Amino acid sequence: MSSLLPHERERSSIERITWVVDGRAVPVTPETRWTATALAYGGYDRFTMEVPAKAVRHAGQGAPVVGYRANGDVLWRGRLSTDPVLEDSGAVTLRATGPRALLDNNYGQLFYCELGASEWVVADSDPFHYNVSVKMETQTKGSRMGWVLDKNQTYANGNVSSFVRWIPGQDIQKISFTVRKSGTLNNWEYVLWVGEGPNPATEERTWTVSSHSDGEVITDNLSTPYDCVRLGLRCTQDATTHAQNEKIWVQDLQLWGLGIKAPTTGLVAARVAADLNLDGTDIAGHSTVELDGFHWQDGSYADLMDYLSMIEDWRWSVLNPTVRRGDERLVFEPWGHRPLRVVVGEGNLDTQEFFNRVVVRYESSRGVPVDVVVNAPPQHDPLARYGVVNSLYYDLGSDVRPDQKLARLVAARLLEQALTPRATGSIAAQSVVSSHGPQSPYGLCAGDVVKLTTRYDLAPQRVMGIAYTEEGVELEIGEELDVTRLLARRAMKVASRGRA
Repeated sequence: MSSLLPHERERSSIERITWVVDGRAVPVTPETRWTATALAYGGYDRFTMEVPAKAVRHAGQGAPVVGYRANGDVLWRGRLSTDPVLEDSGAVTLRATGPRALLDNNYGQLFYCELGASEWVVADSDPFHYNVSVKMETQTKGSRMGWVLDKNQTYANGNVSSFVRWIPGQDIQKISFTVRKSGTLNNWEYVLWVGEGPNPATEERTWTVSSHSDGEVITDNLSTPYDCVRLGLRCTQDATTHAQNEKIWVQDLQLWGLGIKAPTTGLVAARVAADLNLDGTDIAGHSTVELDGFHWQDGSYADLMDYLSMIEDWRWSVLNPTVRRGDERLVFEPWGHRPLRVVVGEGNLDTQEFFNRVVVRYESSRGVPVDVVVNAPPQHDPLARYGVVNSLYYDLGSDVRPDQKLARLVAARLLEQALTPRATGSIAAQSVVSSHGPQSPYGLCAGDVVKLTTRYDLAPQRVMGIAYTEEGVELEIGEELDVTRLLARRAMKVASRGRA
């Protein structure tokens, strides 16, 4: 604990910050008001400051803004989001955003492997307009799509019905599916066409249906990668009939893009860094959670990093404020990566409830509702002595993976948080103590894990957000688990869209 007296701790919390806009230091007086914020998920966020007009006549939208601590470390870094705004008082207001905005404003597509058939469409739909035989009923559900052959129909050589998947700008390199059929089905073949969308007209490969048994897996590496494929069923003999209604479909449909079916969270984060020309050396290499069938196609890169953080229960940011270098880089690391700090401060915290049971619900590839239940071990269950079961429910949506791996991983992550003594609220940090002795609160960062002297009954808590001002530092502690769950659900559904 700090040896400083209370009034000495209060004075020590006010550190002079030097602000530099477009390469020039901005005059700061005791009347100057400024606020710089940062988030555990994203890093530097927003900055506002009111200064005399003449102090920033040289600066405009896009100009770099950097706040330096007394020891030379970077407190905050970003760029002006607008030209300086002239106020009625004659002063101007500076508004800036941090480099997190780079991920907020970029929407990319990472196509590793797509599972399921929900994004496939019948080939006569817009914008493809291929002929589809009216004699063949088409069906899709989950990871399956297929055809129904009516016993009352007579089929001719060349009758065909097909489905199309177009992933604009992405190279489809491989297709795989499982054959499912109700009978031998002579005189029929699967056909694969490829091409640049929306015109997959080149016949790539055929497979005779009768030559492949029910449950057999068919895989084909495309001779040339294209962004559009068409898979169909075609009759090969005139006057083909069936004694009963027959069903033939493909199941566990998979398309490969970047050549990796199950990339790790760290590999995906590194790809984000590379796509945005960020330094990725601060992405922890031991991130090994596999994302089976991962295809990110909607949402910003910030949404993607939020999703990866939820899966790993890690944090991410752009730029590390404790390193004195100007490179913009992506950080993806476990909570508590920096040394634990003890914070002396004042504020209001609300204790959060414990959950000793997590139920993750999803719909399987065959449309069957599934509940994955994880219970707290008795030795770690704070509610066991009262015989209370408090369940946390989480809806994963649809999951076309063949196992429960993702659902169980999400359940385990949620249960770990649910069993930890948690609180939410804000703390005005007056002083900080680490293993190296007393420190300035301005050395705290969003994403730190801190011990609060105001609540010794709590485990170390996560700093979800931080606001630096000319008067001191305020911390946002913890997050309500229900809010975490809802945000995770949104990110999960964005990430899995097109695979349900």
